[in-house]
Amino acid sequence: YESSRIEDFWDIQLNVSGNKNIEDSFRDYVQVEKMDGENQYYAGEQFKLQDANKGVIFQSFPEVLHLQLKRFEYDIERDAMMKINDRYEFPETFDASPYLSDDADKSEPYTYQLHGVLVHSGDLNAGHYYAFLKPTKDGIFYRYDDDKVMRATMREVLEDNYGGEVG
Repeated sequence: YESSRIEDFWDIQLNVSGNKNIEDSFRDYVQVEKMDGENQYYAGEQFKLQDANKGVIFQSFPEVLHLQLKRFEYDIERDAMMKINDRYEFPETFDASPYLSDDADKSEPYTYQLHGVLVHSGDLNAGHYYAFLKPTKDGIFYRYDDDKVMRATMREVLEDNYGGEVG
């Protein structure tokens, strides 16, 4: 028995916890979950409970790929929501084609250029958002922070976005 459906998507929410970069998070996202034992899949009246493999398979990616890094998660030991301030790397250029299904159309490249980074500075209860954006094709990023716009370095865009201090 096989059950599948095709869904459109506008963004992908990637786990930061336990992953060090975009590639790790994508591998985590597409990994197959084995549903067996007490976690068997209920496949309706006809097929009842059965062992199953559950997962996401990408057939294509959109022209513009939005990635949301899940930096807030519930900590069961603390019984509270927590912010994950761990270092997490993302490249200036990302090739998503390794995460396509084996039978996907790979005649078009799925290579993406970084155009924006939304940063949350602070902790779960208080903080500040600002963004790094590349508004033109000249490759220059700017930091948009309330009413201030200033040119940003690639180091600021790629490296300086970790930690919990309010900025």
